[in-house]
Amino acid sequence: MKDLTAAKSLLEMIQGRIGCPWLSDLRLGTDPAVLLAVIQTIPADTASLAEWQDALEYLTGEFPGCTAEEVRLQLIYRLTQRMQGGHPNP
Repeated sequence: MKDLTAAKSLLEMIQGRIGCPWLSDLRLGTDPAVLLAVIQTIPADTASLAEWQDALEYLTGEFPGCTAEEVRLQLIYRLTQRMQGGHPNP
């Protein structure tokens, strides 16, 4: 069940929750721990599979899996790695 309001994409929702003025701030200037905390609060069925895939690709540079939950978990894993210094920014 999709829960995004008035044409907001998943990335825009994340941007709004973090308070970044620009979408590119999510990738270039946001602490991965903050991204991780926000993404962990968003249920997989909040957005479409395509939106989760777009978020994963945009935020980590990696191409995603097959289900929204799989992509969400992959995104959480990659951001955790980056937060721990094990994965460079895209």
